[in-house]
Amino acid sequence: GNVIQSSVGDDDRSEVGGLQYTWQNLGSAVGTALAGSVLIGALTTAFVADVAADERIPGDVRSFAATELQAGVPFVSATDVETALAETDLEASVTSAIVESYRSSQLVGLQVAVVVVGGIGLLGLFFTRGLPSRRREHDATPRPPEAAG
Repeated sequence: GNVIQSSVGDDDRSEVGGLQYTWQNLGSAVGTALAGSVLIGALTTAFVADVAADERIPGDVRSFAATELQAGVPFVSATDVETALAETDLEASVTSAIVESYRSSQLVGLQVAVVVVGGIGLLGLFFTRGLPSRRREHDATPRPPEAAG
């Protein structure tokens, strides 16, 4: 904020402040959406791959999961997954294997999201090289004090 405000004259500070606030909120919203999309995408990819490769899960359940989960996997707790699977007619060993896959997929999704968001943050540092390192000349001169009334 200080860099932006010090780069404009006094007459333009209110407009620049409004633009700064708008872009800051837009960046937060887009960043949250991007991080969430990466997280859900990585979770879905990891979970579908884990279920498809797990021999403890019957073939019909694996193919059903692959078909049904292509649209995305909701990010819920592993306890919720276990509770939902308990209401099906799946064997306990199959339920356990699915929940185990979901737990490991959650970690993979979170790790991928952190790496992507961290990478974007590091990339942002590259672009800060162009920020001014000192105040503009018209702002650097001190103003005379106002006369006391």
